[in-house]
Amino acid sequence: MWINEGFQMVKCPQVQTQRFQVYPSRHVTHTEDTHFELYRLNRLANTFLGNWSESFGLTLTQQTFPATFTDTHLTVTVNVEPPFIFRNTSEPGSYYGYSMDVLTEIARTVGFTFTVRECDEGGYGMPENGIWNGCIGNIVNGEADVILGALTVTAERDSVIDFTLPYYDFAGIQIITRRQLSNINLFYYIDVFSTQAWLSLISVVLLTSLLLWVYEKASFHCLKSCTKSAGDVKADNLGQTFYLGKSPALAFNNNTFVSKKPMPQERAPGEEHPGARKCLGDNMWFVVGAVTMAGGGDAPRSVAGRVLVAGFWFFAIIIMSTFTANLAAFLTVSRMGAVISSLDDLLDQTDMKYSVVNRSSVMDYFKRMARIETDFYERWKNMTLDKSDSTNQDSLAVWEYPLGNKYGTIWATIQDNGLVNSIEDGLEKVLNENFALITESPLIQYYTGQNCLLTAIGDQFSVRPYAIGLKEKSLYTAKFSEAILKLQKERLLGSIRLKWWSTNGITCNKDTGDTGLDLYSLSGTFFVAGVGVVSGSLWLLIECVLANRFQVGVSLLVQVL
Repeated sequence: MWINEGFQMVKCPQVQTQRFQVYPSRHVTHTEDTHFELYRLNRLANTFLGNWSESFGLTLTQQTFPATFTDTHLTVTVNVEPPFIFRNTSEPGSYYGYSMDVLTEIARTVGFTFTVRECDEGGYGMPENGIWNGCIGNIVNGEADVILGALTVTAERDSVIDFTLPYYDFAGIQIITRRQLSNINLFYYIDVFSTQAWLSLISVVLLTSLLLWVYEKASFHCLKSCTKSAGDVKADNLGQTFYLGKSPALAFNNNTFVSKKPMPQERAPGEEHPGARKCLGDNMWFVVGAVTMAGGGDAPRSVAGRVLVAGFWFFAIIIMSTFTANLAAFLTVSRMGAVISSLDDLLDQTDMKYSVVNRSSVMDYFKRMARIETDFYERWKNMTLDKSDSTNQDSLAVWEYPLGNKYGTIWATIQDNGLVNSIEDGLEKVLNENFALITESPLIQYYTGQNCLLTAIGDQFSVRPYAIGLKEKSLYTAKFSEAILKLQKERLLGSIRLKWWSTNGITCNKDTGDTGLDLYSLSGTFFVAGVGVVSGSLWLLIECVLANRFQVGVSLLVQVL
């Protein structure tokens, strides 16, 4: 109500929840009985309600409150924020979403019509120099009747507008970031060692193969000219030759040595042992077999070769053990997924940046919590440093501040990283950068259901409901709350929520971080086995072709000759 010409406003219980204008009657003077005319204000026309005078009191010519709302038309201001409010691009000025469906049901129950407009710049609104902007500013300035959307109930907002009963419960704050899928390379076993380590390992194998071949050759040529010395052999009565020192088995019979099984045939001078590796490839095969612990054939015959191989075997054991351990650790780290699981983890790291939406309730939450921490710290400091009260000073004196500065640090980091203008801008940064957005959980639930690359981290905190905002002491607040209770009882709110928070048939691939390796992850090993099979088959084919051509060439040569 307003006062004209200094007359005192009449306070009547029947009319204090509506906007009225009180005028002094034009038919009386100030010397007569004080008389007022009462009007209901409206943007189109003011409606005359009755008179008031000192003698007769309040006399109404019509009902102050309408019996029904069928003739009531409300202006609804909205903040576009999917899935609560969508802007219909095909029909300018048209909106849809979860909140619009709820408002339509409320209008059908209560019986009113409405038009929708977007909030002024500033989102749902925040006080700046004592003046509210955004949606709340539209309500306070009389430009709208209802605020609709993901409007969080806060004490600061409740001081200037009225809230209905919640139409969306348990709306907390959560973290959304890009999903850290277990990305295992097809040839993941190559990534276990660095390029330098693999080159060094190949160099050791080649060098050992070359040295083993040299040792075997050098040792054979040094010994090939040696002949059996006298006394190394004896002959029995049959004239058979027996080796004394390196015989497979010897027996003493009739004062002579008798062999239990035939001795190997004596080799001609310069002839190598049948089990000797005659080429460099044979020695390389032996060394590679030692690396894989599969074995590569007979052991070297020379002492130098055996000493070399013994050292290489020890090297192979260490290399394979290290490879196995690093491979297990590499697979574990690759499948771990997100390492941030809470707000505290986000605070303790520096690699991932994070922020909130500008002029949102989440921004207001962190700003307010940081201010509260600062106020507590100042009060604690003043109490502990107050020398006038020595008893209180001694009881409060501690080495460290007991409450910490968690939210102050988070708010300072958010300011350094910069606020995002909208949740769409924040999600774009999440998808394209190493970035996390702290926002409201219903929005996170919607966007994670629409995009498999997004995931929610941690539990909700600062859980508060969403409600519909109306003018302070509005006539319609109680009617809206009654309609919301009816929708809850009929379970229509749950049906509407299921409609807008469904995944629309989107099925995200299950992360294999908690299960075994799938076939795709192991396909690199199958590829190596396939390369071996194909290479062996091709080599066999080449050998057969060359052999056939050689035989044909020999036959033709014989025929010619």
